Amino acid sequence: MENFSFSRAERIRSRTEFQALKVNGAVFRTRKLLFNFGPAETPSRFGLVVTKKVGESVFRNKVKRWLREAFRLNKHGFASPLELIVVPRVSDLSFADIEQDLRYFQKWYNEKNARRAH
Repeated sequence: MENFSFSRAERIRSRTEFQALKVNGAVFRTRKLLFNFGPAETPSRFGLVVTKKVGESVFRNKVKRWLREAFRLNKHGFASPLELIVVPRVSDLSFADIEQDLRYFQKWYNEKNARRAH
């Protein structure tokens, strides 16, 4: 049975971890989200950066909840563990947009890893 929780060990929290991933990781962009990612030890880890350009504080907090929920529901679909930071690029977001872009990134990431394995 898969565990759908989002534990403290699965969160990227410190500034140094964010900066290290920004410098050493790769970038994938969609129209609405930016993904900074790199390989990780197990389990996969997730961080987010939501700036004021996304909107007022109430909406930013809603976007953060949506991002965490989308990752929590889809984290088991990644082929290998990764560290992932998501940055919203626009202010007109919905949960459906976030989940769609995350799944698109997930598909791309899994295909990239499958090519590397061969």
